Order: sequence, then structure tokens, then C-alpha cells
Amino acid sequence: MINLYHEHPLKILKYSIKHIWLLIFPLLRGIKAYRLDVNRLYEWLKGSWFDILIILIILFFGYLKWYFSTVSADDFSINHHKGILFRTKTCMIIKNISSVTVEKPFYLRPFKAVVFYADTRSGTNPANDMKLLLKQSTIKIIMDKVPSVSHQKSRKYSYKPRIFLIFLFSALFSSSFSGVIYITTFFFQGGEIALDIIRKSIDIISAETSKFIITKVPPVIWSIIIFILSTWLLSFIINLIRYTGFSIRHDSDIIQIKSGYFTKRQFNIFKKKINYIDIHQNLIMKLFKVMSVNISCSGYGSGTKNLPVLVPLVTRRTLNENLSDIVHARFSLKKQYKPKKTSFWQYIWLSVIISVSILPLTSLITYFVPDFYKLALFITVMAETPAVWSIIIGLTALFSSGITFDEGYIQLNYAKGFVFHTVIAEPEKIVKFCIKQSIFQRIFKKCTVFIYIGSEKPTKHIIKAIPLDDAYEVLEKINKSY
Repeated sequence: MINLYHEHPLKILKYSIKHIWLLIFPLLRGIKAYRLDVNRLYEWLKGSWFDILIILIILFFGYLKWYFSTVSADDFSINHHKGILFRTKTCMIIKNISSVTVEKPFYLRPFKAVVFYADTRSGTNPANDMKLLLKQSTIKIIMDKVPSVSHQKSRKYSYKPRIFLIFLFSALFSSSFSGVIYITTFFFQGGEIALDIIRKSIDIISAETSKFIITKVPPVIWSIIIFILSTWLLSFIINLIRYTGFSIRHDSDIIQIKSGYFTKRQFNIFKKKINYIDIHQNLIMKLFKVMSVNISCSGYGSGTKNLPVLVPLVTRRTLNENLSDIVHARFSLKKQYKPKKTSFWQYIWLSVIISVSILPLTSLITYFVPDFYKLALFITVMAETPAVWSIIIGLTALFSSGITFDEGYIQLNYAKGFVFHTVIAEPEKIVKFCIKQSIFQRIFKKCTVFIYIGSEKPTKHIIKAIPLDDAYEVLEKINKSY
């Protein structure tokens, strides 16, 4: 007989909260109209009895939803039954699960509540296939049914990065890190120049206006700096807390990842369900030969706002040691099929056009308003910086992009935005291969290759300026792998 378990009683509030907010305004009006002292308490309750009744009814329906929401697990599947009048049964076949996540937020620990996620490759929605709020006693029963890292198997591996690497990883991957450095430099290094130029330019427009704006400029500038730095600092602290205690261990079938300080998370990832490995680098990381290893696996990193990190930071020297130990893949420096160096224009044309367009635009301003020369010059210099940086990224991508087949895997090297990607996957997991040619590419017998690897949300990997014959040869090798 299969035992049925209820979700955690806190779920009653979750089921009720969807509608209870509608009564906030009537209650506030009631509180405002009557002073809540001993003499008027009865009068207040009498006047608000209908609102209180509705609240009780909403809570009652929340309780009914919770009562009829049950969970069961056996050796074959994890089942969730829900619904009062119309019953729904969600059956998660264990052998088809890609990843399982157990999350213990600090605010749920006093209630001994745990959030459980389970995901498969089905569907195109990156949201979790199953999400339950369970008691700790129930989660132990369910996790006993889900395969985990075996202590008996001979092949085991454990990796725990040093706190310095976690610190550096949090800094490099906090949102707007490069933007913060640039904008902060803009104001700190050019602040006095900018203020002086803006002051002189505004004086031309209106003396009264200039007095008003000049007195307001410094606080605005400082507000922007403080806001951006605070945003980055918050993101940095969140990443640092999120990946503190990061550790990974595995056997031949399962990868188990633990991370987090305030919110502790455990991920069980089925190796066979990993879609591909995605090695990330920005230009600074590329110069210092360090990288972050991510994976694409349904459920890992999708519902918890975590990056799908396999190894937070690793040097190129030790990369293959980590990859071969965990997922049996290898990183290759050589490129079998790569763009010709004469194809540099395809990698930088947009950045060059933007860069070249900035100077004429600012020159046009100074032509019609000569007194704005210094302001236009300052804006030109600061606007050209990211444009030139983008050109450098494009040229670096030209020399680092390519396609390689090595030991049963296909490796794709390319740049997307300001990030360099090295994608490693089994060729048979490629679901779509597209060759596109522009008019000029037809003349020079080149093409752009779009490769889609099977995943919950397919992502296209674009390699530009590949010789057409090489692209067809790559396609032929992929076909032979099936």
C-alpha cells in the first residue's frame, strides 16, 4: 500500500493568499473608522463581521486545497494529487528525471519546511515540472526513492573550491560588473572635467537655469554612483552567500552539488540527462586563462535563480582534470574547423559602424553649437570606449571561434555579447543544424552555422564565417554519430 503525505501546513497560506489581498482595503477602512480600544472593539467587530467571514471562508478553501493535495512516492514515480472537484495527478517518472533540488531557505527552517523541485526534459517552459513544499520527514522518504551519489561505488570524486575562488567568482559574475567599473570610472576620473564642461555649456542656455541645474548635478551624479555600486554590491553579496559552501561529489551516474549559506541547496543531477557543458569567459578571464564551467540540464539553475555552475572557477591547466573526472569530457585548444582570418569584417562590422558614427554625430553638434565643443569631445571619448571594447571582443572571437571533434564530443567555440562560450556536447544531442549565407558569403564560399542542442529551451550556438565545405563536412560527421 502506497502512503499518501500532505504538503507542509504552510501551503495553506499559499493557497489562500491568492485571494485574501482583496480584503485588505475594506479592513483598512474599518481600522481607520474605529479606534481599536476596549470600548469600541465589539463595535468594530460588528461592523467588520462580513470581511472577517470572507477571510475565514478563503482560509477554509485554502485548507481544503491543502487537504486534497497529497504526495506519494514509490520505486517507479513521484506522484502529486491535487484538486477538490476536478482531481489532477502529476506523475514524475523517476528514470526520466533530469535533476532534483532540495532547498532549505532560512525563513522556512524554523517550521521544518523544505522546497522540493523535480524536472525532466519535457516541455519548452523552463519553469520546474514539479514544485512542492514538504515537511522534512516527507522529503526524506521521497529522497530515498530518488537515486543519489552512492558511497559504495568505486568511482567517487569530491571538489570544494577555495573561498578565494568563490569570492572572485561572485565578483566577476555579479550583474553589471563591467558596467559599474566603467560608469564609476566615468564619474570619478572625468567627474571634475564633466562638471566643468557641463557648467560652461549650461551657462550658454540660461544663467538662471544653470544655477538651478549646477546645484542639482552633484547629488544626481552621486546618487547614480551610489545606486549602481549598491546594486552591484547587493548582487555580489547574494552571489557570495549563494555559492558559499559550494561542493560537488559524484559517482558514475549522479552529480551532487551543495551550495548556499542562508538558503541551503542540494542538487542531484543525472549525468545522462546533461545536455551540454558551457564554459564561460569574459575578456579579462581569457587573458588570465581562467574560466567558469556551467552545464545545461533541465531544472538546474532554472527555478532557484542560481547560475547552472558545475565548477565556479578553474584554470585552463586544471580544466581537463576536472571535466574528465566529473563528466568524462575534454577541452581542446585546437580548432579543426575555424573562420579564415580574412573574415574579420563579419565579426566587427556592427561595432565599427557604431564607433565610426559617434564622431560625426558629435561633430555635427559642435558645428551647430560650437560652444558645446568640450562637452561633445567628452561624450565622444566616453562613448567610444565600449565601442572599441566591442571591436576587441570581435577580433578575439575571430581567432578563438571554431568547431572541433574530439573523443566522441563536439566542441563549439564562439562569442555572444561580451562572453566567450566553449560548448561541449555529444554530437547525437544536436537537434538542428542550419547553414546560412549572405550575398557576400556566397561569393567567398563562406557561411554562418547555427547549431541547436536538445534541451528544455533550445539555444542556438552561432559560429560565423566558416568555409562552406567545412560546414558540410561538420554536418556529415554529425550525421554519422547517430
